[in-house]
Parts: sequence; C-alpha cells; structure tokens
Amino acid sequence: MLIVALFALVVAVALLLASLACLLLAAVDAFRQSALQGVLCLAVPFYCLYFLLARSQHRLRHLLAVGLVVCPGLLALLLALVVYLVAETSPVQPLIFAVG
Repeated sequence: MLIVALFALVVAVALLLASLACLLLAAVDAFRQSALQGVLCLAVPFYCLYFLLARSQHRLRHLLAVGLVVCPGLLALLLALVVYLVAETSPVQPLIFAVG
C-alpha cells in the first residue's frame, strides 16, 4: 500500500507542476496584453480562468483553462488518497491509562 501512496504522491507533484505551468503561461499572456490584466490574473482568484476563456487570444487557451480546472481537482483527490493509504497502513497504538 505504501508503494501505491508513493506513486500517487509522485503523480500529485506532476499535477501540481502542470497546474503551475498553466497558470504561468496564462499570466504571461495576460501581461502581454496589459499589466493590469497580468496583475489581476495573479492576484484575483478565478480571473485567470475568465481571462483565458473571454479575453485571451492564445491558441492553447482552452487547454490551459482545462489544466487550471482539472489539475487542482485531481491533485486534491490524489492527496486525499495518499492520506487515506498512509493512515490505513500505520498501526494504531492503543491508549494506556494508568490506574492508580
């Protein structure tokens, strides 16, 4: 089970890097249009997704938008799986009460 948890953790790191790459590419495209849109893309939650779907002219804008939505969701699921698998394999120590 720990091998599965380790593999899920590696995939989770890859999804995190993919999500950050999508965000970075969208932010670069936003800064090319104007500085205000670039700052909004980095500072305001979900503006980056709005920018990609409504304002961007990037040829991969739909793929980047999917990457911004899907990668964090899969990342959360995989991290929950890792926590579950690690908690399942760790032995539970019984509580010992001192009776005096």
